[in-house]
Amino acid sequence: MEGLWEYEKSFVNNLSELREARQRGIEFLLQHRLFRSHKTGKVFDSKMTRLTFPSGWRYDIMRALDYIREVDEGKDERMVEAINIIIKKRGIGGVWLMQSRPPGKLFFEMENMGEPSRWNTLRALRILKWWER
Repeated sequence: MEGLWEYEKSFVNNLSELREARQRGIEFLLQHRLFRSHKTGKVFDSKMTRLTFPSGWRYDIMRALDYIREVDEGKDERMVEAINIIIKKRGIGGVWLMQSRPPGKLFFEMENMGEPSRWNTLRALRILKWWER
């Protein structure tokens, strides 16, 4: 969906099919409340609720919410639980921690695990500002 959005921003001619594909993807995420199984309602993978940076190929609720904010598809009550998870993860001093990093080789460390994360804090504040407007 992120790739479709980047393409759509760059090429503005006849993009209704791309827009529809993105909207179907967002609807799929919302049907799953961004992180739950559509069959059981249980959290599909606990890593989806952890604040990861850089996200790389890994999906999590903050990445999904930041994407929906970016494309401004509107708010939906099915996002409330994910929003509340982000709010609850706010730490002392109003910052969010780095809870995990993607597997694989990192060429340099930007932040330390378990410590305040500038990047997660930025993304969380962007999402909450959008949500609260």
